[in-house]
Amino acid sequence: MRHNNPEECQLSEAFTKAGALRGFQESGIHIFLGVPFAAPPIGALRWKSPQPVESWDGVRDATRFGNRSYQPPLPEELLPKGAVVEGDMSEDCLYLNIYTPETGPGDRPVILWIHGGGYLQGSANDYHGKTLARENDCIVVMANYRLGVFGFCDFSELGEEYKGSVSRGFEDQIAALKWIKENISEFGGDPSKVSIWGESGGAGSVLALQGAKSAEGLFHSSIAFSPGDIDIGEVAPPNAVAALRDHLSLEGDIEQTLLNMPAERLFELFLTGVLQYFQTVDGTVITEHHSAALRRKGADGPPLMSGSNLNEASYLKNLGGVGPSTLDEVKDRLVCLINARDHDGYVAFVDECHPNGSDEEKKEQIWNDLFRASSMRNVEAVSQGGGRGWLYHFAVPTDHPMGVTHGAEIAFSFGWFGNQPTMMPEFHPDTPENRELSKLWRAMLVQFARTGDPNGDGLPAWRPYSPDAPVLMEFDIEPHMRSQTNSEAIRKAYGLV
Repeated sequence: MRHNNPEECQLSEAFTKAGALRGFQESGIHIFLGVPFAAPPIGALRWKSPQPVESWDGVRDATRFGNRSYQPPLPEELLPKGAVVEGDMSEDCLYLNIYTPETGPGDRPVILWIHGGGYLQGSANDYHGKTLARENDCIVVMANYRLGVFGFCDFSELGEEYKGSVSRGFEDQIAALKWIKENISEFGGDPSKVSIWGESGGAGSVLALQGAKSAEGLFHSSIAFSPGDIDIGEVAPPNAVAALRDHLSLEGDIEQTLLNMPAERLFELFLTGVLQYFQTVDGTVITEHHSAALRRKGADGPPLMSGSNLNEASYLKNLGGVGPSTLDEVKDRLVCLINARDHDGYVAFVDECHPNGSDEEKKEQIWNDLFRASSMRNVEAVSQGGGRGWLYHFAVPTDHPMGVTHGAEIAFSFGWFGNQPTMMPEFHPDTPENRELSKLWRAMLVQFARTGDPNGDGLPAWRPYSPDAPVLMEFDIEPHMRSQTNSEAIRKAYGLV
């Protein structure tokens, strides 16, 4: 996502606990790019918990994007024409980007955006928060975190310091939240009004952090756009040390051998399937499953908003080798996340919905239900604990061949119409109607970030969800409340009853 040439812009300065930063101004917003929020997780820090940033002398340049984590490219058919990837791939990737209307003391709500990509791909550099920050008077922070082999593989066999290595990516996100708590007041933000937002794998991260003790008190509301649940913790993650030891016939000091191994080599072994990544309740970083944590905290915990899109499957079934393709593969990979208690019951539900349906139709429903089930399950958990959660269904019509697909709501959430990042597909056209819907959608989201409730003057009335009143916000050309259709059969299929 390219900005104007910073050398041609007015410069901005801000201060952090580690030292001074020099950013730039664009479109009425102060922008600071490539800001370190933790020490580089390289060398002896590979697969270990993020450590504090070392202080620097003078003023650090913050006009260029920082590195992003190692990751495979997306299939070309899912990339916009002329897409430009910003930032080099590196283990040294713990950097964030800040968009703020004003530096210095302030009380604006703060949004930490956790990018998607299935814990395998994506970068904070693929997005921008200029419009959201300027038009909604908030601060947008976007953070990179370790992915794949460096962020979600289990190296705990190496010793005590490696416990929780399967959740290092989540722990990086917590480190970003800690950085925000300590520094965001200097960028005009209120550390008591931090909202975590994420889409897809970022939404799964938003949920996972509900069950992390070290994240408690660091965020005060959360929005999970098209989330999937993480594993409940009953299955042990694949042992990465054993896999490498067997594949490479390693002997002697295996820890030092693996720490000395070039990052490119580890990434290559990961891509070839030698190493498997996993998201689970690991007992060290994530100590409780998010649905249980949301239910336990209830009204005392951060409120949650979650939902999914009308045509989630149309994007995801095009992932090629990155995702499952056949109906059996989709069932094997996804059904356990939709209904962990009764796989056969859910499959029977799909068959009942499509008695004469094709494999493609069934695959689409399973992909769609992956996100709908997770959204409903976790919003319902908040309600069962005595708190309030809000459910939505995003269905703004479009002529795009993929429809209102996975990620289609992101442009509305950030107000990108007329200023789309080059890495993000345009699923909806830049029309006056979509611009107005984007303004309304953003107003509701930021109202929720600011107050923990999406309701406010001039906004559509949005009633909280509960099992007894399974209502949701249908966000289309005329946003309105509606009851969840066939809710009892759906709740049973999702394992909620």
